[in-house]
Amino acid sequence: MPSRRPSRRPSLSSHLQFSARTRRAHARSLKSQTRTPYDIVTDRIVQALQAGVVPWRKPWRGRDQLPCNAVSMRPYHGINLLLLSLTPYTDHRWLTLRQANELGGHVRQGEHASIAVFWKRLEVEKEDEKQKPQKIAIPLLRYYQVFNAEQCLGLDLPVLMDDWHVELKQRIESAEKVIQQMPNPPKVVEGVVLDARGDGLAGRGLRIPVLDSGMVEGRRGRAPLRDRGRVRGAAV
Repeated sequence: MPSRRPSRRPSLSSHLQFSARTRRAHARSLKSQTRTPYDIVTDRIVQALQAGVVPWRKPWRGRDQLPCNAVSMRPYHGINLLLLSLTPYTDHRWLTLRQANELGGHVRQGEHASIAVFWKRLEVEKEDEKQKPQKIAIPLLRYYQVFNAEQCLGLDLPVLMDDWHVELKQRIESAEKVIQQMPNPPKVVEGVVLDARGDGLAGRGLRIPVLDSGMVEGRRGRAPLRDRGRVRGAAV
């Protein structure tokens, strides 16, 4: 009968080395998959810019109210104002999943949450130069998930009025009357897209002093008065 070789069992040292390598690889994998609030905020802004949405540019069509909590009606501030303004919703009210349930409603199935960030103080003890324990506060950025009122059903919230909605072609009669009565008004071409060539003039208008004319994007309200004032060189 052929002799059978005894099977080699891995030594304890090799097992420990393999376990250590596995733990290190697992830790690196978890670290690469973990996204900090800084990463999430940066990704949201970069994705909006890549989609052609400029977060800090004032829209000429939308609500006058700032994003706020639907229960406390407290407006959001700082980066939260920017993050929630990136969303396509017209309702300015936001709430957490728990608040939606408390208002007798629920979030529609398949809806994705937005985030709002806040600072949390972490107090730790550290020895000073004299080796005495001293408490220091470390600010940590945290976030929580919120949903827009349009993403929910059955909420016990007042219905928003629709009188805010104004079409882009509609003008304020008084402003148009002033423009029509201007003596020798400068020529302003409306409805053009000034950043089509990437010249960075979007939203600012283009003034041509020699021709006493200018170009602006299609707008409403008091914007035409301001644009014509800028064509004249006035600081309106």
